[in-house]
Amino acid sequence: MADFRRGSAFSASVPSDGLSCLLLSASLDQTVLLWEWNIEKNSVKVLHRCRGHAGSVESLAVDGSRTKFCSGSWDTMLKIWSAVPTDEEDEMEVEEVADRPRKKQKTEHLGLTRTPIATLSGHTGAVSSLLWSDAEEICSASWDHTIKVWDVETGGPKSTLTGSKVFNSISYSPLCRRLASGSTDRHIRLWDPRTKDGSLVLLSLTSHTGWVTSVKWSPTHEQQLISGSLDNLVKIWDTRSCKAPLYDLAAHEDKVLCVEWTEAGLLLSGGADNKLYSYRCRTSTSDVGA
Repeated sequence: MADFRRGSAFSASVPSDGLSCLLLSASLDQTVLLWEWNIEKNSVKVLHRCRGHAGSVESLAVDGSRTKFCSGSWDTMLKIWSAVPTDEEDEMEVEEVADRPRKKQKTEHLGLTRTPIATLSGHTGAVSSLLWSDAEEICSASWDHTIKVWDVETGGPKSTLTGSKVFNSISYSPLCRRLASGSTDRHIRLWDPRTKDGSLVLLSLTSHTGWVTSVKWSPTHEQQLISGSLDNLVKIWDTRSCKAPLYDLAAHEDKVLCVEWTEAGLLLSGGADNKLYSYRCRTSTSDVGA
């Protein structure tokens, strides 16, 4: 994918059928690409280039039906798009490309153009993380020190959670109905996204010595979550014992940039050391290991 993108890229998956899979990648070039991966042939092709942002696209989230996705950008906007491939190209204003380098002109024609279904406006800083809490609700975190809960149907904010520092990452657990956030002040905080008091923090988890770059709830245990930080550490937490993490995982030799907790019980972490680590987590709620 690197050959097709200008700037750094990251991705999300949109499962389709047993023979192929749809992938999304976002980049500093202000676009999102919708790819089709042929699993049998191990080949990829770009189906759509999603255009509409005016800044680097920082985050992606796919809805539960796998028919829509949302993007968050440095331009402070969220945009909702169709994730269903078509043979048609959306119309948009044609840009003047005559003065652009030939290599950049070539990438402009990579995939059929797709425009957003809706734009959600309200943040005053870059949108750093977002997720679908249900089919009609999106949560977004921003560098403007707020987390907003959006009504997808109306396109307006339902509530705003306010912090004191930049939010880098959020994760929602449908099991405990709590939102976890990671910030530049090194703390992990738990919120009730439906509270009327937008400044009320239910719980704070403190142990990291660097920015918390990524948080992720366990998909099977409502009290457990994982975090990654610029301090090179991955930590496993249990909210019933919040004074210290259950485990510190010190595999990375550089900053931890992202973490994931899979349905199969695997913990994943990626870092600035160009390494991806996987950890096996036991399912016991009283004794978590990796």
